[in-house]
Amino acid sequence: TQFDRNRFLFAKDAELSMKDYSVPSSNNLYTFKVGSFSISATKKLLVAKNIMLQPHYSKDEFQQHTKTQLERYSINIPSIEFKNTDWWKLINSEVLEADYARINTADISVYLDRRKPSDGGMRRSFPHQLIMQLGMKINIRKLAVNDLDLSYEEYSTLSGKKGKIDIKNIHGTISNLTNLPGVISRNRFTTVAASGVFMNIAPVDLTLKFDLANYKTGNFSATLKSNSGFNGSAINSMSEPLGLFMVKKGNLKKLDAQVSGDNYKA
Repeated sequence: TQFDRNRFLFAKDAELSMKDYSVPSSNNLYTFKVGSFSISATKKLLVAKNIMLQPHYSKDEFQQHTKTQLERYSINIPSIEFKNTDWWKLINSEVLEADYARINTADISVYLDRRKPSDGGMRRSFPHQLIMQLGMKINIRKLAVNDLDLSYEEYSTLSGKKGKIDIKNIHGTISNLTNLPGVISRNRFTTVAASGVFMNIAPVDLTLKFDLANYKTGNFSATLKSNSGFNGSAINSMSEPLGLFMVKKGNLKKLDAQVSGDNYKA
């Protein structure tokens, strides 16, 4: 059996598992929790359940614990499955490496209060910046997402109101999700290609590219497209507080938006 690569320490199968993993973030604003995870060594399969990034404070209380503008994240993922995982690196080197991962149903919400003073673009809270700050090294070549709900809410000082953007039922893939310097030298971009339902009114296609080589300045680009028409007044709940405009009547036939930016501008 010593030459049988399908065995683990001469055994046909081995499983490692742990429950109720919890660790606070370095800024003490969050707790990262994993309800349970199990590793099948011979199958190179890792399954984690009930993954949460849990804020310690409510939306308003959170801002009292920050000196400058800082996004508040709330993440709830019932399960993630990683295939072809190098479990030995995970246990001994704290490197989570997998060829493929899949998330089925998840909820992510982001809130930003503009009443706090700006830090001059140095808050470094874009997704790729958070990944680069992780204590654990990760390298996931492809992550498939099924049925993800994403919401972004912001308090605008110009309108004195909160506005919210929702994209629900998101399906798509994330490629090159990594913070390993050697991998970044070969491919500097994390790419997101997804589709979902915008504001419960129209299907949209979204593409995001995050520049890992320039993560300190937050370089990114995004495109948003929709070929489905809808009544323009349906976006007023978002456009009035955040864009300072309203649509009294009219129909949108096609949407094609492109944005590129960094910590300082977009």
